[in-house]
Amino acid sequence: MEKELQVLREELLKCYGLDINKAKCFFSTQNYAFIFPGEPHMIRVSIGSVKTREETMSEVLWVDDLKQFSETVCEPFPSLKNHIVEEFEIDGVHYRAAMFRTARGAVREITDLDAMHFIAVGDLLGRIHAAGADSAKAGISYKRKKWYEKQAPSFAYARENLPADLMERIDGIYEKVKAVPEDPRWFGMIHGDFHSNNYFVDGNNIWIFDFDECNYGYFMYDIASACITWLMNGYHMEKSRRDALNEDILPYFRTGYELHLKLPEEHWQLLELFIEYRTSIMAVSLSRIRSSGIVSDLENARQFVIFPLMQENVLDGFDMIMRQAGAFKAGFASGETDSQQHWKESREGTEAIVYLEGRLDALTAPETEKKILQLKENGTQRLKLDCTELVYISSAGIRVLLKAYKNFAKLSLSGVNEDVGEVIAMTGLLDMLDQEGTENRI
Repeated sequence: MEKELQVLREELLKCYGLDINKAKCFFSTQNYAFIFPGEPHMIRVSIGSVKTREETMSEVLWVDDLKQFSETVCEPFPSLKNHIVEEFEIDGVHYRAAMFRTARGAVREITDLDAMHFIAVGDLLGRIHAAGADSAKAGISYKRKKWYEKQAPSFAYARENLPADLMERIDGIYEKVKAVPEDPRWFGMIHGDFHSNNYFVDGNNIWIFDFDECNYGYFMYDIASACITWLMNGYHMEKSRRDALNEDILPYFRTGYELHLKLPEEHWQLLELFIEYRTSIMAVSLSRIRSSGIVSDLENARQFVIFPLMQENVLDGFDMIMRQAGAFKAGFASGETDSQQHWKESREGTEAIVYLEGRLDALTAPETEKKILQLKENGTQRLKLDCTELVYISSAGIRVLLKAYKNFAKLSLSGVNEDVGEVIAMTGLLDMLDQEGTENRI
């Protein structure tokens, strides 16, 4: 086993007594999640540079506080050392780990949804938002960002990479949302990514998990996130998206939600605005994802959300694209790790360009290193690594870069994003390779 994963395994065994060799591993651009079949707990491991310790602790404490409002919140559990958050370093990279209850049940298919489902989901989200409102009234605050602070890095990236007309549309929606007062009646701690892949259905119970995106925001954003997912996935495809929302989803959802929190009627009138904003966030997020290891059929997913945004009304835009393409089929991939990275290269004389994609970590690094060294054996002297579609690099990936640095007369990097660049910078490699390429000392 690659050293990095072996050290991680040893650390988690010491902290939690659970062996990740017996777990299924899922990943996003920020976290590893280890799910243990038959066990009531799962472990999430995050790279320390993604969030501060205060932010991680606040998330875990807020989720723990929510347990008093709903028994189906997947609350945190302490480690064997009685710590809520464990911290450790592997090859100079800082990691934080936390253990949560594993959700019961499974994702419910769109064809199986009914009025009772929407009532149950509304009931759960109403409880969560009521808890956020009560915390604000009690003067309790958590060290989590406000919604616009949280999205600022993604928007900055999008402005450099999305078409100007699309970004102008997204900025216009953002300004409308920003103009909504931050009234505690409808503003407080929210889940931040509430959709049907982040809760499981177990009979009449809805088990909610993955609070990694929680922030201070508008309650209507969580509601919009749930609604647009149901609509995109094709609930009542025979109807317009607006009719399906207003006739078949919202009346029942509100029945459950308003058992715990009653929002002013004028705020419900903002639901379509927040659906537009949620769609904007999906477009911005998809612009940063460069590997189909996270989202399947990536280009179709982008077009599915971008096309409606460019129409005068987003719901009408979804009607148009869904009449042509059907329901949203791209979806999120299972996220199971894949040891084979898609390989693409080009050569000219003694120069070669390798296009790195997705993740360069303990699982993909050995094969990548093997192929790079084969280039050297075949006469390549100058190597360029195009990192435009590389979303994550671990210490195992750094070792690949160092091996390339030592074996080629010239190594250059291009297209390095902020997250990858931060990890490379921590190793000091950027001091040798200023991302423009330098003649190597062999």
